[in-house]
Amino acid sequence: DRCNFVRMRDVLVALDVHALPLPHGLGDGGVLERVDALATEQIVRMMRGGGGPGGTGADLSHEAHRHSLGVFVSQLLAQMDERVRGENTTALRLYSAHDTTLLPLLMILGAFEPPHNRWP
Repeated sequence: DRCNFVRMRDVLVALDVHALPLPHGLGDGGVLERVDALATEQIVRMMRGGGGPGGTGADLSHEAHRHSLGVFVSQLLAQMDERVRGENTTALRLYSAHDTTLLPLLMILGAFEPPHNRWP
C-alpha cells in the first residue's frame, strides 16, 4: 500500500494553521515540509498520468484534464478575450478554488514546475 501524502498533508496543514499540536514526532525535523514535498510530487505524478495516491492506480490523463479543468479554462479565456475586445468592462473577477485545483491550473499555464515550486 502506498501512502496518500495528499491526505496526510491536508491533515497536518490544518492542524498547523490552527495552532493545534502535530502528532508526536511530526512537529520537528522538517517532517511537515517533507510531507508537503511528497504530496506535491504525488499530485504532479497524477496530473502527468503516473498513478494516483493510495495505490489506486488512478491517472488523470489528457482527457481527464479536459473534463476537470477544461470548462473553467475555456470560460477564463473567453472572459479574457471579451475584456481585450472591450465587450466586458469587469475589472476584477474572483474565483474560489481548492488547492488541488490551483496546482493543475498552474501546470496547464506553465507556471508550476516541480521540484522548484511548492504546493500553492
